[in-house]
Amino acid sequence: RAERYARVILLGDCGMAWNRREGASVADAVERQMGAPVLDASVSGARMRFGGVGGAVGFSIPDQYRAGDWDAVVLNGGANDLFFACGCNRCDAVLDRLVRQDYPAFLDRLGNTSVYIVGYYGPAGDRPGNYDICNDELQVLERRLTRLAESRPNVEVVRVRDAITGNPSR
Repeated sequence: RAERYARVILLGDCGMAWNRREGASVADAVERQMGAPVLDASVSGARMRFGGVGGAVGFSIPDQYRAGDWDAVVLNGGANDLFFACGCNRCDAVLDRLVRQDYPAFLDRLGNTSVYIVGYYGPAGDRPGNYDICNDELQVLERRLTRLAESRPNVEVVRVRDAITGNPSR
């Protein structure tokens, strides 16, 4: 991708980075839809609050951001925070931190740039995944981020759960 011509930057975890080699990532789809380059800075395993994956570049979603005159920022984040940090017994605390601290602080950094927060897809029927255990919490995260976005005119939450699983969530 021609980084200097990109008008959109995409940040996040494996939900954004999957299928990059095949030219079928989220960034590739956005790029085709727009007809313009997208800078894809997403990294599998990334978290909103980085902590202890070895210090490799890109594992902090906020640190994936590169200052620029972007038309939009497309991002996701929170699944790895929940999966690795809550241990299924601190989920409420992790959710609160994500929605009350991490996301607002990052959105403040982005100023008035248009921001699209992409939700998580959830269990995919007969092919269970590692993050299925966090499904309820990811739905709560999406609802709470939607409420956060309602207070910010430049932020929108994009639901993908129904499109990918084919099952409307409750």
